[in-house]
Amino acid sequence: MRNLNLVSETEEIQLMPTIRAKAQELGNNPVKKAKQYDGLTKEDLAGDLLNASIASYFAATGAQANFAARSAGVTRYGLPSYGYFHTSAKTDYWFGIPKRVSFPGVTIDVKHWKNTVTSNDADNAKRISFVQQIGTIASSNEHLIPEKLFTNEQNPGEGVSAVKALAVAAAQGLRIYTINQNNVNSAVNQLTVSTEIKDEIRNAANSGKQITVSQNNVNIGGWTGAGYIILDPDTGAGAYKISGGANGGWFSGLAAGVSIGATFAFIGLASLETLTLLGVASPFFIMMAVLIIAIVMLVIQAIIIAALVDYYSSDEKSLGCFYGGFGWGSSMAGLISGQGYISSVLGFLLGSLFAMKLGGSTAKECVVI
Repeated sequence: MRNLNLVSETEEIQLMPTIRAKAQELGNNPVKKAKQYDGLTKEDLAGDLLNASIASYFAATGAQANFAARSAGVTRYGLPSYGYFHTSAKTDYWFGIPKRVSFPGVTIDVKHWKNTVTSNDADNAKRISFVQQIGTIASSNEHLIPEKLFTNEQNPGEGVSAVKALAVAAAQGLRIYTINQNNVNSAVNQLTVSTEIKDEIRNAANSGKQITVSQNNVNIGGWTGAGYIILDPDTGAGAYKISGGANGGWFSGLAAGVSIGATFAFIGLASLETLTLLGVASPFFIMMAVLIIAIVMLVIQAIIIAALVDYYSSDEKSLGCFYGGFGWGSSMAGLISGQGYISSVLGFLLGSLFAMKLGGSTAKECVVI
């Protein structure tokens, strides 16, 4: 009870009776002590945990940057910065109605980590190198901090950051590109990442930035995507980014579209062929039975299509791949059946659907896994 911080000895003597009385009151009345937690909800606990997590990120990153600054011979001061640490919610819909909400993980998103850095010997190259170094540290902590806080032997998991995604790609033997104004066109054509990343890379390179990106996506603990770094060579500052998570869904959308489209077309073509073979001399009830069976099967297929469209509607790319796959499957059914004119019409629809739904993306993106 002695040595109270920032309190003089005289003030301490005056406060001691009050402190002892409060301590005795709490010790004799555990109910009152428990009342301090009345009204505390799981949202409060989760919010405090997430807030502590992002605070831990800035504290750890700042401490590591200060240590690195002493070793590099530079002076570094942290400036006001901000970021988010939040739960990732996923909603499953059934014909536009939410039916289930799950929380597959947590996401850290550091929007702005600002520093002012000066070399102790006025060496600008040293300053630029240090800024790049602490950028790598900051990116690494975006997967290390969540792993430390939210995973253990009983609850395993992996975090993802731009640095980790690139490291995994290199370990898997994937080609890592360094892109600038001089090679942007040829390099981007070799990438199999999403169109959004390609466009961002082109824009960044054309504005004088340097980009590091893997040729293909990687999979880390169920997450599929690409990590890439956009650096300003004049300052060393950069954006360390990841994207993806939907490419596996694009492939399933294409596969579902192909199978449903082919089945849908086969039912219609088989019904038409059957009626043609029966001819007008066949009993009326036989022809009606064939038509009814065909209609019922097509209605079932239509219900399945509606459900799949609803399922993939949360991801525009997956939905586009489904539409494209549906047209593709229908075209294949027309070719196999020998109905040339039908395959031509469906082929036209396929091209239209890809143009409208994929928004300029290529079919190759639908099969990247």
